[in-house]
Amino acid sequence: MWRTRPQAARTAPVQVADTVSAGDCFLTGLLVALLSRPSFQSANRVDELALNEQDVQKVPCHPVASTSLCVWQTGPSLATVDPGLAASRPAFREV
Repeated sequence: MWRTRPQAARTAPVQVADTVSAGDCFLTGLLVALLSRPSFQSANRVDELALNEQDVQKVPCHPVASTSLCVWQTGPSLATVDPGLAASRPAFREV
């Protein structure tokens, strides 16, 4: 079990709004967490990549938090990201 601290557990169920991109958020969060560890930053070769006990406890927190934020709300639509782009159709020309 990755969770070793009882205070880190949620006791209330989470209302899921949208699961689109949840896997992407988890993987991105995991990569960010791993690459931010000092042991990964100082490695010069693949066989030097290692996680210590502290890493094993801290690394999973980031991807789980990223995924939780992703599924608790509906993702942005194109209209909210760039209203001008959503209003116009893309123009294609032959090359």
